[in-house]
Amino acid sequence: MAFVRVERENLPILKFELPSLEMKRFKQPEGLLDNLILPLREQELDKDIRHAYFIERQNLKEYREVKFDDNELFLTVMSNIIKLFEETENKRYKFFCFDMKSLYFDENLTPYIYLYYPLFTEDDQYDMSKFEMPIYINTKPLTFRSNNSRIIAEIFGNLKYRDEYRNQNNPREKKEFVREKLRLENLHDFIPWFEKSYENKYDIKTLSKKFEHAIQNYQQRKRKESKSIKGYKASGESFYGSEKLKPEDDFKPDEEVNQDSYLLKKINEETIVAAVMDGVSTAKIGNGNIASNTAKKILEEEIQELSKQSNTEINEENVKNFFENFLKKANEAIINKALEISENAKSDEIMSTTFTGVIVHKDKVYICSVGDSPAILLNDENAIILNIEHNVAFERRINKRMINGDPESLTQVIGKAKMENDRLAPADIEYQFIATKILEGETLILCSDGVIDYCMGNREEEKIDDFVNKYREAYEKSNGKIKPIPQIVLSKIDENKAGDNITMVIIKPEFNNQEGQ
Repeated sequence: MAFVRVERENLPILKFELPSLEMKRFKQPEGLLDNLILPLREQELDKDIRHAYFIERQNLKEYREVKFDDNELFLTVMSNIIKLFEETENKRYKFFCFDMKSLYFDENLTPYIYLYYPLFTEDDQYDMSKFEMPIYINTKPLTFRSNNSRIIAEIFGNLKYRDEYRNQNNPREKKEFVREKLRLENLHDFIPWFEKSYENKYDIKTLSKKFEHAIQNYQQRKRKESKSIKGYKASGESFYGSEKLKPEDDFKPDEEVNQDSYLLKKINEETIVAAVMDGVSTAKIGNGNIASNTAKKILEEEIQELSKQSNTEINEENVKNFFENFLKKANEAIINKALEISENAKSDEIMSTTFTGVIVHKDKVYICSVGDSPAILLNDENAIILNIEHNVAFERRINKRMINGDPESLTQVIGKAKMENDRLAPADIEYQFIATKILEGETLILCSDGVIDYCMGNREEEKIDDFVNKYREAYEKSNGKIKPIPQIVLSKIDENKAGDNITMVIIKPEFNNQEGQ
């Protein structure tokens, strides 16, 4: 279908450059929804074959002029866009390309699209890469039955994060950027949906169903009321990692070989505390084992104090204060131990450790994270990493800090120091704090980074899928008992000759009305 220009008195006209002169291959669609605005027809126009012209609707604003005040509003808008795509397919038309500048909204934030590019019908088969479009499906051959969820994922990223999203260098960085931003905003329920949509895994009906399910989970986690709980099933285990071991390690005590440590302690039937600490192995002064166990000792002391304060309410403010006090004391303790070893210690030489700790109270989960030890929420459909990794790649991509070094190098640890008057002193630790809920049937897992790193797969999503498969196999093998699962899973991972210490802690709440997983 070709479009040319028309002059109309007193009518505002919108003009779009056509993405390809081959638009004539596609027929003018008929019987569309009112939200899909078609260009003026050829017979009404002068001969301009390079542009499409529309009578501009005055009550509409381009997407860049529209701001979303909160996440609830944004999710409603995305639901409306998905519904528009779904209803378009019900009319036997389908989007395989898209341009954000064609997206407009009315005052109720209902989406409208100026269609200066083609829609597919069941008879069409075409390579969309021939069209100069910002967003398109690159599957070849492209037919009406092909998935187009990648387009929705791109709209999500563009609408939510605007120029930040567009400024990512390539598709992989775009996906990682959105994943990290969603973790920072406590929108983790949408991570699996976005990743699979971006990989074009969904048809529109599946995409819509998965998105609505993510919204339901998100809304449940925001509810203030708590569910009644019977207690927690919990277990933990730590392995050396066979490939990390050296011949001389056979002569050392166990505690000198494994630089991971973990803690798992019930305060009462409704409250449990857990943590994983992964000692950094590159220290010149001290070692990761000393650092992780120093942090563990301080945490045990803080938990003991918390247990004595029976009238202290477990809420977001109090738990955040608890973790802040712990981080300050643990950081100072590690630095003091380094100074005991060497009074001339430098800030980049001393031992340190990552830390991911949780306090779970009833169905509420409070997470404090420093470094790269993941907290994972496992349910029937997905395993979702809740926290970010404090590393060079994150600082560059999210915080826009121009830091040199390996992208995986840690930027935040316990044992973070600076030099003051030529002497080692504690530096402020940047941490992530998350307050969320654990829903029925879900399991919380803390682990050192080696657990995911040494699962099978090239990308994070593949490794997580492999981890989930190992977990579910262990769950079946143990007949649903939690205690043996960490040992079974870690043993299976170590068959790949794990080159790192691997540690895993499991917490599974049992609700009073829960029938089991």
